[in-house]
Amino acid sequence: AANNIAKGILKYAHSGGVRLGGLICNERQTDRELDLSEALAARLNSKLIHFVPRDNIVQHAELRKMTVIQYAPDSKQAGEYRALAEKIHANSGQGTIP
Repeated sequence: AANNIAKGILKYAHSGGVRLGGLICNERQTDRELDLSEALAARLNSKLIHFVPRDNIVQHAELRKMTVIQYAPDSKQAGEYRALAEKIHANSGQGTIP
């Protein structure tokens, strides 16, 4: 998915000012996932903004039609989402053309 997004950004970068701010990886618990995500980000002339760990609390919240922040605001996963939001906000205006 990231590669297709990068192609779209490249297509419109000069005419529309579109930039790639970075990658966010949702953990799937596969071998070398973090290393591969960082390597892809570097190959795209970008960076890995955040690696979101897998947590079953996400499914528990979804079953109740709630976000993790609503369902378990003090959980470690809620903290991960808050950290991600802060990183996205701090990254504003730092995009690149892949």
